[in-house]
Amino acid sequence: MGIDIVPLAYKHKLDISSPKAFAKDISKRFSANIIMKKEDEDYNIIEMFRLHHENAQHDISIIMKVITDEYKRLYEVSIDNKQDTSFDVYPYHVDLYLTESPFRWHGFETCIWNKDTPDYLEILIKYRNYIKKISNILGCTKCLYIPDQGYTEFLWDESQKGLDYDDLIEYIRKRKYLKKCKDKERPKKTLVLNLPDFLSKPKDYEGLPDVYLDVVMDDFHDLK
Repeated sequence: MGIDIVPLAYKHKLDISSPKAFAKDISKRFSANIIMKKEDEDYNIIEMFRLHHENAQHDISIIMKVITDEYKRLYEVSIDNKQDTSFDVYPYHVDLYLTESPFRWHGFETCIWNKDTPDYLEILIKYRNYIKKISNILGCTKCLYIPDQGYTEFLWDESQKGLDYDDLIEYIRKRKYLKKCKDKERPKKTLVLNLPDFLSKPKDYEGLPDVYLDVVMDDFHDLK
């Protein structure tokens, strides 16, 4: 199994004040009919209500999740019953783990380090524009890309506790997820890469291709 990419889109503007408000917000943003369901403590799925959009372009299923201390996922959203258009909504971010991607983590790294090769850059820009489009719909302005396996699993776990962007960035800055690893699993060189800065100022990052990328930050400001 390859290592997949987890895009975490932060600072969303979704109305999470109530299930009804959230359903109306999603319906408006995606021009969609909505089926709102809830998950009980035995993981049974129960339909709550439906919303009709006059000019619907999509059918969206939303499941209100059971919240725990370790898992602050509020809603699971599925567009047109397609797994690769599903996302999970948390208090401060949207987990886009299941969104469609042209590559896995190694391919993502390859495209970044080989950005001077037109084909690699084209694939990278196309993927970023895809994530930007979804992020814009959700009102998100920041995105963190992380691998879903290895020591960064601890970082992914931490994000699911409902931390806001600044708190997660502080967790990343202190590399707390590395401290949870066994010594033999801990890479010697890791890097938190600001992707727009890297693409615009590559000389500042010369000599780094041997470094393991554990977090890639993106705010899309360089994209038209």
